[in-house]
Amino acid sequence: MPGLRCHRSQACAVLFALVSSTASAQGQRTVNERIARVEQGLLPQCVLKGQAGRRASIAERMSYHGIPGMSLAVIEDGHLVWARAYGVRERAGQGAVTPDTLFQAASLSKPVTALGAILLVQQERVKLDADVRPLLPSWTPGEAITLRQLLSHTAGLTVSGFSGYAPGTPLPAVTQILNGQSPASNEPVRVAMRPGTKVQYSGGGYVAVQQLVMAVTELSFDEYMRKAVFAPLAMNHSLFEQPLSEDHARAAAIGHQRDGTKLPGNGRVHPELGPAGLWTTPSDLAQVIIEVQDAAGGRPSRLLKAESAREMLTGRMDNAGLGFFLAGPNGSSRRFMHSGRNSGFDALLLAYKNGRQGAVVMINRNNNGGFINEVLESVAREYRWPDYIPSSTQQEYEPVPPSVQRSYAGVYETADRPRLTVIFEEDKLFARAGDDPWFRIYPASASEFFAAGNATRWTFVKGKDGRVEKVVARSGSNEVHRRRVP
Repeated sequence: MPGLRCHRSQACAVLFALVSSTASAQGQRTVNERIARVEQGLLPQCVLKGQAGRRASIAERMSYHGIPGMSLAVIEDGHLVWARAYGVRERAGQGAVTPDTLFQAASLSKPVTALGAILLVQQERVKLDADVRPLLPSWTPGEAITLRQLLSHTAGLTVSGFSGYAPGTPLPAVTQILNGQSPASNEPVRVAMRPGTKVQYSGGGYVAVQQLVMAVTELSFDEYMRKAVFAPLAMNHSLFEQPLSEDHARAAAIGHQRDGTKLPGNGRVHPELGPAGLWTTPSDLAQVIIEVQDAAGGRPSRLLKAESAREMLTGRMDNAGLGFFLAGPNGSSRRFMHSGRNSGFDALLLAYKNGRQGAVVMINRNNNGGFINEVLESVAREYRWPDYIPSSTQQEYEPVPPSVQRSYAGVYETADRPRLTVIFEEDKLFARAGDDPWFRIYPASASEFFAAGNATRWTFVKGKDGRVEKVVARSGSNEVHRRRVP
């Protein structure tokens, strides 16, 4: 009875569609609930004793840290499960950041560059452990070095990073950067210690990788990366274009300095493409993470062979892989990561070597207060990342006489950072950097102060005459000395 079979088939199809639709809706509700918990679950890096567990929203913490815009992508079970953007492209403007807004990746360019170079090794167009000097005759580093050493920062090379160039100024060619020739603003990239003996971070080494890729492929670096990496991984919002064209600039975030002011010309130009010149989004960088994770885990991948991905995630010296750094304990919870900072932009990528989790955060302001870590920790708590979730530091403040606290009020300056203004009101000290919002600082001792919600510590230093002459700000390994203005 054909008619009856058709009727039953149609009924089953309708039922299946209803079930699928219901399951899909429930799945989306679950995702939205998790997003909401991440968005509302930020814990400051430092809290007053007895206030642990008081969580804040992304919007609240962006306001506290003065972050104009932020973009975030989250990976779970080997998939990009969600991406969200917050804030504005420009602090004084109205253009909202979207998941497609371009950010400068800064040093997150390096793992992407490493991926492009490893593909040439897979194709046997270059060898990982052969001397690269014959491929780069216009550069004389001083000793034999290999691609493996360049990618793992073990080539002993100088020039750790680059400050970029103001828009509209002459830009150096790659060989001029490597040789420190005008109009390049850096010193020559040279071997300063015996290759293969120590990790010495070198953005200059990744300029050498950039030149090597161009020499082997006979293509511009951007063209090769578009064809070899971006197109196969569907990274549709990624490009090594410096400076950006007008069309692309309209889709880009605008960089802001440490004091919150917009960078002149909206950002610096980085012809050092390999180490610092990528414009991209967290969603696109998530595709690099997923590709490396899939290949390393022996799952189907689009570009990498398993052995290539495993090489990238093997820290043979000081936890330096090829393009990534390794972190966390050995074993299933081992993580790979990279941070990035160009003038006006900060970023962080973190994912699991043997798991299928990770996240990328990008912001359009330089910030040492720990905002990016707050975001990642909220993601980590919600998705139960192993061996990652730290608790906020609880700090009990000490009673310090008002007369001592009053003596610290003043203006403190240094050449390349916003001035720090400290005032004493109602027996309390308040501070602000540049034109950021005021915040209270609490005494941890007679001379050291902290802020609830900020990872920075401030130590006031007195001279021989007993007067305060400077303040030293410490955040992680960063240390900034500001002299008191008379």
